[in-house]
Formats: sequence, C-alpha cells, structure tokens
Amino acid sequence: MQLDGKEATFSRTHDVRNLPNIVGAWLDVSGYIALNRYFGPRARNSLAALNALYVDLDFHTVPSWQGVAPEAVAKAFLACVHTKGIPLPSLLNDTGRGLAAIWLIEELPPHVLPRWRNTISVLQGLFKEFGSDRRCTDAARVFRLPGTINRKCGREVRVIEGTLQRLPYDDLADCIYVAAGRPTREQLKSKRRAASSKKPSNSHKAGTLRGLPAALRFGQIRYDLERLSEHWGGLVPEGLRNTWLHLYATCLTQQHNVADLEGIVRTVASLATPGLRDCEVDAIIKSALKRRDAPYASNPNVDGRLNYSGGTVAELLCVPDSLARQLQLRQVYSSEERTRRNKERLTARRRQHGVKPRDKYLAANTISAQKPWVAHGLSRSTWYRRGCPPLPKTQKHDDTAASDEISLISLPGACHSERPERPPQAGSPTKTPPPTPTGKTRKKPKPGETRENWSHDGLYRQLRQ
Repeated sequence: MQLDGKEATFSRTHDVRNLPNIVGAWLDVSGYIALNRYFGPRARNSLAALNALYVDLDFHTVPSWQGVAPEAVAKAFLACVHTKGIPLPSLLNDTGRGLAAIWLIEELPPHVLPRWRNTISVLQGLFKEFGSDRRCTDAARVFRLPGTINRKCGREVRVIEGTLQRLPYDDLADCIYVAAGRPTREQLKSKRRAASSKKPSNSHKAGTLRGLPAALRFGQIRYDLERLSEHWGGLVPEGLRNTWLHLYATCLTQQHNVADLEGIVRTVASLATPGLRDCEVDAIIKSALKRRDAPYASNPNVDGRLNYSGGTVAELLCVPDSLARQLQLRQVYSSEERTRRNKERLTARRRQHGVKPRDKYLAANTISAQKPWVAHGLSRSTWYRRGCPPLPKTQKHDDTAASDEISLISLPGACHSERPERPPQAGSPTKTPPPTPTGKTRKKPKPGETRENWSHDGLYRQLRQ
C-alpha cells in the first residue's frame, strides 16, 4: 500500500516470489506492507494465509516512556519478553513514533482466524506498560516498510533487533497463554473432555449465551460516548477524535433501527469532532457501512460487525474508573470496575434475601470466635461429630493434695463412673488384679504441663493403679 501527499491510498497485490524485485520501488514513497497473504485486495473473504503475530507499541503515549530513546525502550521490551518466557520477536522495528514487534509464524489457513485473533489480543494485553495498541488485532493490518520515511515525524523506519526466525504457531501460542496465566490448548481440550463426560444441569444449558443482546449493549455504549462528549465540553479532545467517531459509528452498525447511518455520523462529526478531515470521516463511514451490510451472527467470532467490550472502549478512550463512576457510565469501564459492580449487586441481592453480613453473623454465633474445640485438642469437625462436648471444668487443689490424689478429667471417650464388678462365672478363670507397686509415687506434672496434656492411656493406667 502507498500513501501519497494528498492522504489518498492505493494498494497493489503482488506474488510473493516477485516481492524481492518490487519492494525496492516502494522505498522512495510512504510504503506499507501486509504481513498476511491475500488473494487480491485485503478483505476478510480473500484471506489466503496468516503469517505473523504482531504488537504495535505506542510507547510515546505512556508517561514513563515519553522522551526515552527507542533503543532504550527496545532493550527494556526485549528484557520483558524474555522474563515472561516468550520467544524473542523475529523483527523489532522502529517506526518513527513507536515500535513494532513481529513474530513470524508458520502459515495458518484462513479458518483459524478467530483463534489467531484471540492469541494476538492476549499478546497485546501482556505489554500494556509499553503502550500496546489494542486496535491492532485485524489480519489486514499493514506496517511501514523499513527504509521508508515516516512523514508524521520525518524519521526513517528501521530494524533494531530480531531473530528472523519463523516459529510454530502452537508452541508460540502456548508460551503466550502461560505468560498471561491462561490455560494452554491441550489443557483446554482436557477440560472439555472432562466437561463433556458430565451431564449438564437444566439451569445452565450448553451453548446458552450470557449477557445483554448486542443491540442493547451497544446502545448503552453509545449513551456512554455521548456522556463523555458532554463531560469534555461537547468537543472530543485531540488524539481521541478518530477513535471516538469510529466507536460511535460502530454502535450504529449494531442497532437495527438506524436508517441514515451516514447522515448521523456526519452530523455527530461536525458537532463533536470538528477538527477531523473529510477524508477521515469518509473512511469511517465507508468502513461502518461495509460492516453493517455484513452477515449477522450471534457469535462475535463469526459476526461481520465489529464487537468491542466496555473495557476495550474505556482503554481506547483512556477513561479511568473514577470518571466512569462520576458520570455513571453503563458499559464503558474496566474489568476491575465491572467486578466491583457485580460484587455490589450480588451483596445487595443477598441482603434482600435476608443473608447477614459476616460481622453480624459472627456476633450472633460466638462459637466460631471462641473455638471450644481447641481446648479439647480436637479439630472442628471432630468436635461437632462428638456432639459438641462442653469445656472441661477446672478444680482448685492445694499443692499437698495435688501430690496425693488425682482429679477426674472429662476426656472424650473416657468412662469415669464406677462399674460394678461382675461375679465370676462357672468355669471361667478368675483374674487376679496386678500387685500394687510399692515404693513408687505418682509422677508430678512438669512446670507448664497440665493434666489435659497427659495421654489417655497413661492417665487410665494410673487410675487403675
């Protein structure tokens, strides 16, 4: 693809074998290249093969990296990649305003596109600290050719580091998922096999979609976008105008009652984003109309329209959770804020059904705080299993009496009542009691030792004596 001075683009598709002879002519212009192969124009239905995973690092948007040389950022990025256990990228390019990390992979067929898109989304989430662009998840993404000039900053695009190796996709994807704390493909297969062997319950049927319908959810996102525009004084800040207008047009494609999509987008652009050029607005409208006419599907992976989560929209527009709570946004907030709101709704629902808070429950059930099973030397389950015996009663004795007599102690399973002796039966041998040892005194407890610490067998033996 070539970008001329009038901000107009035109694309050409060449055979891979002829690229070494043609690419030299594209170095004198603002040239780009797609890393994935296509049959003709770059479109979803003409995808031929997937050849790479990539991350676009706009580190100049991160305050901690502003003003740092690209070489220093590249060194820190490679160290982070090595620490996470991911193979080093095949190419690490300085694009003039950021970095482009590219992992070349063995060719994948087009039907693997949903899995490829999920992997590249996880890969981008691993490098948020370097300003990874979450919009760089489409297979038709183009990258600047090394050796060309970036007209936005006047710097040359060049290669900084790279192994130039082509990696197996399955091995690379497993390393990415392990680094993100997610299961690998083989682990997912084993979980599916284990889940398929179980009988599904009636309340959670397999294949049931969760959450709001797409039209209703994007209607709420559209409301949040308008609330943000009002918060910004009616004008979207520079740097977010193109993204905001693209998201607004995407919301219109998900709703079925929008007749004049082009007219609505142009009206909104003139009010909220007056600084955008006409060519940029036309490109957003053209993309939205193309997405709207694509076939619909309930599964976002095969749906022709774009699907953004509320967390992704909040990240693209740099909306903090504090602002989302202040404006009472319905969908545009991070996953952490979503977890907090779900927890609050669940807590309110439990209180409505009469469930007490933990502090009030413990105040009413003091047995959990007293832990009487510890005094018996038992576990909690064993103490309940034995019928919740009461705490042992301690008796006061003077030191002289303690050396001559033994107090009975309530031990679980011990019998302290005197049993009457049975008369000897005819023909049965008479057992004579063992002789009482002479010259032996009862062993006194050691300092810090109580009778409860004595073993059951030893105490019973002394009682027999």
